[in-house]
Amino acid sequence: MTICDIPVKQQATISGLCPELDIAVANRLEEMGFSAHTLITCIRRTPFNGPIVYQVGDCVYSLEPAIAKRIFIS
Repeated sequence: MTICDIPVKQQATISGLCPELDIAVANRLEEMGFSAHTLITCIRRTPFNGPIVYQVGDCVYSLEPAIAKRIFIS
């Protein structure tokens, strides 16, 4: 499963990033807090397959579904 599968207002724990993800993107995601064993909450989904808003710690980020599908949850 990926963070795209988290229903709105639900939480999950990140298990890792896709190994095929570009290293620069993977590094940036980890800098933002999207790393293994981190609790994440889906805050909002935008219409028409737009960005999805997530809370990681005290920060809120929006990610394109193409990137969110490469962040795995347990």
